[in-house]
Amino acid sequence: MRSLFIYPILLVITMGFISCDSTTSPENPLADSPAIKSFDIVPSDVNFTSSDGIKDTTVTILISGKADFISPDQKVVVSIFDQNSGVLYKEETLDISENDLSFETQFEFETPTTFFHDFKVFARISESTRNTGYAEGLINIHGFSVFPPEILEINHPDSVRLPAAGENAKSVLFQAKVSDQEGLASLEGVFLRLISRTTGELSSSPFLLYDNGTNGDRVAMDSVFSRGFQFNAGNEPDEYDVEFYAVDRGGLVSDTLKSIFYITE
Repeated sequence: MRSLFIYPILLVITMGFISCDSTTSPENPLADSPAIKSFDIVPSDVNFTSSDGIKDTTVTILISGKADFISPDQKVVVSIFDQNSGVLYKEETLDISENDLSFETQFEFETPTTFFHDFKVFARISESTRNTGYAEGLINIHGFSVFPPEILEINHPDSVRLPAAGENAKSVLFQAKVSDQEGLASLEGVFLRLISRTTGELSSSPFLLYDNGTNGDRVAMDSVFSRGFQFNAGNEPDEYDVEFYAVDRGGLVSDTLKSIFYITE
């Protein structure tokens, strides 16, 4: 294991508030099917800037819409999921107005001004199986970066011995454990550069590392970002400089951790 302790850097960024409508389901192909005619999230985009200061705050989101062809006992269920983890954040069942078939609610999100949050919002009419009884949208809360991400440690084998002709390819896992004081949701990405000392940087480098249980990553959402590579008899012996770094959504970049990797016969 190689590790490095990284000290935070302060950066100031400007921003403002933006709002927009969410997407809705297709129009009703059957005139008598329950339908969500309109679905609005205001604001759907919230942007904090350094002028807002570093503090905890509450963001109020208004969710509203109108339905059609509703029976008296039907309601609208609004569900909000964390977009990164898929975890249900909030859910509420709403009555539909008998006068104009409208529905409305407010959700409050408690957040530091430096954090980034993305949510998926789903609205569905109860006991309806038609796609017209469904709508969805997004809520994006964008903070401003103060502290860059930190790569706490990196891990990979020092070398791999190439398999002989006819042997199976060998897998090598490259990993970086990453932290961010403003939450892992604020990460834009964790990257790996592979630079051959013979031919230069690989054409596909830098490579994105994953923390979602795919591409060699073993455990999703554990802050260990990974990527697996296959080496076979067609590869050439070589020596590589390896560089790991992370970038957050505010544009701040971690220190780069470096190592060496050998491909041998």
